[in-house]
Amino acid sequence: MKKPINNKFLKSCLKAGISEDSNDDIVDKLNIGEIFDIYCVANNKKPLAALDFSTYGINKLRKGNKKLINKVIDYCNYKGIQSLHNKKKGGMYLKTVFFQTKDYKKALKLMGILWYGNLTKDQNEYSFMIGKLLGYSNKDIKFFIKRNYNKNINPSDIKKYNKNLKKLDITLEDLNTNYNIIHLESIKNI
Repeated sequence: MKKPINNKFLKSCLKAGISEDSNDDIVDKLNIGEIFDIYCVANNKKPLAALDFSTYGINKLRKGNKKLINKVIDYCNYKGIQSLHNKKKGGMYLKTVFFQTKDYKKALKLMGILWYGNLTKDQNEYSFMIGKLLGYSNKDIKFFIKRNYNKNINPSDIKKYNKNLKKLDITLEDLNTNYNIIHLESIKNI
């Protein structure tokens, strides 16, 4: 498959549950779950996608439109999507980060922030950094933090968080000091 499934769905890429004007109903209609986020990465609508692509996560995806999911995966492979995957059993559910080659350093940062919670002790900064790496706007991240933690962040917070995020320099070797994180150059079909 060399062309996107449907261009009108691409408008939904940055309107997931993090924003006030969520379009999750479109993803529900497709019945492909979080694979939609990887599709958005393949079409340059998001820099990264994070989900559980372990055996457990894949089994959950198989309950969806398996044929369409595999079609999307084939398309993403055609577009050169790669991933970092944490092979740890149990723990947090975001085990896999999908990216285009140009965003490899961002993927390393996201994996580090997700799995090494000590990179920041500030819940707002943690949420901001994850949202920023996933490609969400400051407005949507502010909404998410307000809704989930009843906290407000201001422009000086955002400036500080962006500066700290920019300074982060994480390598695959760094990530593998405590975890078995592998770099995969293609996505397997479900």
